[in-house]
Amino acid sequence: HGIVDTPRLDAEVLLADVLDTDRVGLYVNYDKPLSSMELGMYREVVRKRARRMPVAYIIGKKDFMSGQYQVNQSVLIPRPETELLLEETHKYLKELDVTPERCVDLGTGSGILAIELAKTYEALHVYAVDISGEALDVARLNAKEHGVLDRITFVCGDLFAPLAGMVEPESVELLISNPPYIATRDLDRLQPEVSRFEPRVALDG
Repeated sequence: HGIVDTPRLDAEVLLADVLDTDRVGLYVNYDKPLSSMELGMYREVVRKRARRMPVAYIIGKKDFMSGQYQVNQSVLIPRPETELLLEETHKYLKELDVTPERCVDLGTGSGILAIELAKTYEALHVYAVDISGEALDVARLNAKEHGVLDRITFVCGDLFAPLAGMVEPESVELLISNPPYIATRDLDRLQPEVSRFEPRVALDG
């Protein structure tokens, strides 16, 4: 199956999740033996990782900026580029001296961009659009956990189409998107973690 890039880190994160602790907890209790049940659970998650399933999908969550987000195979796992996009957005709004009140997030996926923006700008309402109803289910759960569900309207459909009649274009101060951008011919050349497990509809540009 090839070589996993970060075997020790992955092993620790998976074990910490099985034991419901963190990596510091593992080091503090490094000599504590595992029960047969814990060992069985750990073997199962290690098998999944050996098949190159991403750690975030195995444990069902991913740390990102201000907190933790639920993820599953209906949504992309957030990447450093997602954080960069948010940083550039904050910088852009600061330069313009704009505090946005209405935003559209096209292709919201797990909802991270919409949620992080809603947490930063207290007067902001976000229209979060995705073509995948399963992705929107994940995004709603994340918005609820982060306390911004009442300020995000989740809309299922393709790009701007489902917003017709719902929001006036001139009232939107911010449009943000991290759309699919990988050429179809390149999809099967990606890392197995991506090509085998992440949703193709969110990758194929």
